[in-house]
Amino acid sequence: QYQTLTLFIQILPFFCEFLRSLSLFFPTNTHNYYSMPTDFTSLRPDIAACGLYCGACRKFRQGKCPGCRDNAKANWCKIRQCCTAHHYSSCADCTLIPLGACKKFNNPIAKIFALVFRSDRPACIRRIREIGYDRYASEMNLSGRQTIRK
Repeated sequence: QYQTLTLFIQILPFFCEFLRSLSLFFPTNTHNYYSMPTDFTSLRPDIAACGLYCGACRKFRQGKCPGCRDNAKANWCKIRQCCTAHHYSSCADCTLIPLGACKKFNNPIAKIFALVFRSDRPACIRRIREIGYDRYASEMNLSGRQTIRK
């Protein structure tokens, strides 16, 4: 098992480059992945790691909640942990795997959240990729919603 894991770790970067060269990971017509900011310290605090717009939340606007990034109590969130570890602003910056295949983004808690709140977080991430963080925040602020609805 150790040899298999070592071989996998050695081959993975080459395999990812191969897939990138085939454009399997990235749609070529909607987003330039390499232009997205990846410095986790210079993030918009009003956009969560999963793509939700915190700026429409009453507690966030009143200063009672710092949003997911600066919230020490949000350590339970696997999406936030992953974005922090990879220095991503959100899942929109991820170039490792397609969003639909990400087990952290599509975890059971996220699915329950999406069902209860009729939230389409993948649509939020796609929208960030299409128009960028600032325009996404402006759109969501004008709509007064925290998420794109299903």
